[in-house]
Amino acid sequence: MQKIIIGVFVALLLFGCIGQPASGPKVKEGNITIPTLNDVIQETNKTISGCSPEYTVTAPSTAALSSTVLVSIKAECAKNSSLEIFFNGASVGKSTVPADSSILNFNIIASNDKTNKLEIKADGSSIHSSDLTVSSIGFTDTSGTDNDAISIKSWKAIAFDLDNKIEVRSVGAYMKKLTALDLGSDIVVEIRSDSSGTPGSVLATSKTPLSSATLSENWVYFPLNATLNKGRYWITFRLTKDDSIYIHYVPVDKKAPGNLNHMKMDLIKNEDTTIWEETKWEILPFDRKYSFIVSAQNN
Repeated sequence: MQKIIIGVFVALLLFGCIGQPASGPKVKEGNITIPTLNDVIQETNKTISGCSPEYTVTAPSTAALSSTVLVSIKAECAKNSSLEIFFNGASVGKSTVPADSSILNFNIIASNDKTNKLEIKADGSSIHSSDLTVSSIGFTDTSGTDNDAISIKSWKAIAFDLDNKIEVRSVGAYMKKLTALDLGSDIVVEIRSDSSGTPGSVLATSKTPLSSATLSENWVYFPLNATLNKGRYWITFRLTKDDSIYIHYVPVDKKAPGNLNHMKMDLIKNEDTTIWEETKWEILPFDRKYSFIVSAQNN
């Protein structure tokens, strides 16, 4: 049936309307648009199937950094159409619709904690555009007034997990100092691997002067550059001189043992060398959460 209809269209194109001379109608003025064979086939398919391509997109509006975002597209009457998905202008997936009624799923990695632009095109034409707001990794509750001291002899560590590979560009902690006295100490932040549930080898390091902290609690950011794969990692905090900085925490249960995501190390001073020597990582005395973030942004 399709071949017969196409033949009729082609005949009309070649020989003109019925009742006109074989040489076709004479056009004395104005313009005429002659459809291509592909146009004829598409119009014929619409006539036979009785429908035109329709798309229904299901996409989340929020996600967490490093998570996998599922975008689902229901395509009707769109067999052989080419679907392509773009994340902040870059193509991150492409597929051909296999049947007239199909559901295609795309997985996107939430690699940047900001408001990202998601766009979907069908055969080069945009059929969907929306925002995807990605949050940083961490714990951003800063309620209450509790805090723990960090010093050259008292280190703190926080664990975080990644679902996918990302680029980490900064770490933040909600901190304060107790005195305006400046001894020239630096706050050192390290990203470490996980070693049997405790901080392992150093993967990236950043430091900032203790003077960058204020007498009231504020976010202090540490720029760094680390490419991290899926897995568990640790952020460690320490000072370079005999001074102190205080990191904010929110109590979970002061009667419960500390959790496995927050640890401390109390160093011992070697009286012969006057060097503070590392001991071992231990869980905290009770359950609490430190206020921190891990970001793909240069904060």
